[in-house]
Amino acid sequence: MTRLLFCVTVLLGLGGSVWGQDASLKIKASKEAKTLFVEEKLTLSAEKTGLEANETITWSAEPAALVTLNEGENKVVVTAVATGEVTIRAKVAAKEGKHGALTAEYKSQIFKKPTAIVVTSDDVAIDYTNKEFTIEPEKSYTIKATVTPLSTVPELHWNLTGAKEGLKITEKENTISIVAKKIGDYRLSVKIDGYDALAEEVFTILVRKNEVKVTPDTKTLLINGTEAQKSAQLTATVSGLTNKNVTWSVEETGKEIVSVSATGLVQALKVGQARVVATSNEDAQYKGYCLVTVANVATGITLTPNTPQTLTLGGQESLVILATVAPEGASQEVEWSMDKEGVVKLDKGVVKALKVGVVTITATAKETALSASLQVTVVEKPALQTPAKLAFDKETLELKEGDFEIISLTFEPSDNVDKSVTVSASPEGFVMVVEKDGKVKVTAVKDSKGAAISVVAKSTKAELTATCKVKVTAKTTAVEDAVLASVAVMPNPFTNQVRISIHESQNTRYTLLNAHGIEVRAGILESNDTLISTSDLPAGVYLVRISRENGATKTIRLIRQ
Repeated sequence: MTRLLFCVTVLLGLGGSVWGQDASLKIKASKEAKTLFVEEKLTLSAEKTGLEANETITWSAEPAALVTLNEGENKVVVTAVATGEVTIRAKVAAKEGKHGALTAEYKSQIFKKPTAIVVTSDDVAIDYTNKEFTIEPEKSYTIKATVTPLSTVPELHWNLTGAKEGLKITEKENTISIVAKKIGDYRLSVKIDGYDALAEEVFTILVRKNEVKVTPDTKTLLINGTEAQKSAQLTATVSGLTNKNVTWSVEETGKEIVSVSATGLVQALKVGQARVVATSNEDAQYKGYCLVTVANVATGITLTPNTPQTLTLGGQESLVILATVAPEGASQEVEWSMDKEGVVKLDKGVVKALKVGVVTITATAKETALSASLQVTVVEKPALQTPAKLAFDKETLELKEGDFEIISLTFEPSDNVDKSVTVSASPEGFVMVVEKDGKVKVTAVKDSKGAAISVVAKSTKAELTATCKVKVTAKTTAVEDAVLASVAVMPNPFTNQVRISIHESQNTRYTLLNAHGIEVRAGILESNDTLISTSDLPAGVYLVRISRENGATKTIRLIRQ
């Protein structure tokens, strides 16, 4: 890249400053021209200091063939006629007794007269008619500018107008690299530095995401409907690409379902689903799609459930309504609506109660007038009733030590009744009982020796009780061996640890269960005395079960304080 070669030189004759007087000669240009172009004119003026008015200035050029000089009083008009580097000199002859010879120089580079700036790119197609080009976000594009006729010219100046954070531009000589960050339109201009006779070249940069979009992107056709219902016109919109044309096709699996014309007209062939494709003629990697469903004409619609429904605030608050369109093969697409807002929330057949009221929900088969409706009433949750009767589903139980069974409570009335109860076992120590949601877990702790243990549930709202008689027998699956007879667990009650002592620990395991029958500790007794840390266990009733390899077990009830 050649820049302006602009130089003013002052040369003094012998002695420089002569006879006590300073004498000098300078050249001043009529404009701040960094360059000269063929046929361009430039006026140079000579500024004299310490010289007499009648001292003549002579002008010359080297090489003389590059310019013509039209001299005037203390100035010269320079016209560039050929390319190259030229030196213009102003000279004042020496004057005896006054000063020596004085010379000043002005240098410049002369270029061919530019007639056009040509913008090109190997990365993107440029529309020279509309002075624009389209690029995609996050891709790099190189744009180059050259001058016609081809010659070495001064630096070209690029300028971007618009949201500059949307484009990243890297400039190098007469080439720029562009990376778009945001979708939008930008103005890019390029001009020759120091040459206003040639207008700048201006282009619009269109940043677009390359894509093909088909409208509509879903469509239902009716195989036995009217001619209008059997076909649909699709349109494809191409963004970002120069060529806006597409080729229409049907994916292989759907060619028996629909056909599509070169203009995007889809025709139904038989019931099923197919995907129609619009492919860019410029770049086949860009495609748009429409999912086409071919169905029978709907003849009716039914809802499940099909009788009026009641939802209860704070109780059963939601309901799912299913809509079925007949006949088989008909489109099952329906549109949901309701006659008033605010009573329920409706989302594609899912109903959720919001406030007390009555609402009618309607499902209409899409693209038909066929519909079905369902009335939904939302009510407040009534106060719970006091139970009139309470009973266990079993009156007697027989359990072996360590086993458990869950028995259920029944209430009359069965709906909307207060089911809060307390549960206990008498006498204590033989079974553990835990109640949750009307179910009681009964765990056998030790042999009741034939006595019946009463498990009693008592209503907290009425003078009602239910009783189940439980007998606990010793474990019969294995005989408690002599080793287990020596087992001692202490202290009882316990706090931060439990010690298990046994005469022979080989092949013996322990399991510690909480009142819910959940295992909280387990392991192998590795010595005659084993310490179990229990500092993190909450207060309550626990069972420790000692098991031998021969199947014999022993269960001991413990209390955590």
